[in-house]
Amino acid sequence: MNIKDYMSGLGQQAKAAGRELSRADSGKKNSALLAIAEQLTSQTDYLVAENAKDLQAGKEKGLDAPLLERLELTPARIEAMIV
Repeated sequence: MNIKDYMSGLGQQAKAAGRELSRADSGKKNSALLAIAEQLTSQTDYLVAENAKDLQAGKEKGLDAPLLERLELTPARIEAMIV
């Protein structure tokens, strides 16, 4: 599968999930948010490490430093997403 097809499929899945979530009651939405928060917490080290690889690739491709700074994930930034 090429990247275009993959991203198109991912977008369609996200759209379908959004429609389903819009019909969910508050309890289900809160449960989903808590599950996401748990995953972000448990995967922080992995996310930071993978983000560092992406930032390095961006630097090698000549992306501007301010953009790279905005894209950088740190444990503190991930924690801020959770709270």
